[in-house]
Amino acid sequence: MNASRLATLIALLLAFVSSVAAVLVVPEVRCALGLETTQRQCGPRTASAQGVENQFTSPAGGPVANGERMTAAAAVLRIRARFQQVEGDVEGGRLGESRKDISGLAGDSAYATIYQSGGEIPKVRARIFANGNRTAYQAYYDGGRLFFLFYTVDRLLPSGPQRLEEQRFYFDDGRMIRWLAPGGEVSSASAEYADAEQRMRSLAARLLDGARSGDGTIAF
Repeated sequence: MNASRLATLIALLLAFVSSVAAVLVVPEVRCALGLETTQRQCGPRTASAQGVENQFTSPAGGPVANGERMTAAAAVLRIRARFQQVEGDVEGGRLGESRKDISGLAGDSAYATIYQSGGEIPKVRARIFANGNRTAYQAYYDGGRLFFLFYTVDRLLPSGPQRLEEQRFYFDDGRMIRWLAPGGEVSSASAEYADAEQRMRSLAARLLDGARSGDGTIAF
């Protein structure tokens, strides 16, 4: 190989190395290759299972073990799956449907819609109308035990209902494990949490008892 060709090859090799080095400086390339860079350069990352678990706290509101977090996260997933199953049965017309008036509540009118299959009642929806608003409590049961309650308030307008508020209460094995309010997840260490757990459990039990009874009205 003559000196001219050798010099040309060396120049090409140096140009290639320089190009690779320049590309590896680009943050997107480093992220794609899994090379070390900053969080901002890589942008948002998919939440890990550990990140999801950290949304849960113990009943006392303090740190919880990984096993406890995994149990709570798994329970929420089961609750959501069961909720979707019940709603699918409602939408598909696979559940019987009946209605009872509700007495003893403040408002213009109130009634409950009861969904059942055989001897099971997987859902009771209570609606209370007052001052142009509609408040709804949708309670979901599995084997007679409350597992989810969805609370909403809608303003009834000529153009259609306008959602004003919604809250979600998750129950597992008789205990509330998560409460999502308009401001976000409510700490289980708060006094409001214990009060809400008791109120929602009591309301759901009364709705279910009233739905099962032979009375034409559910009394509160």
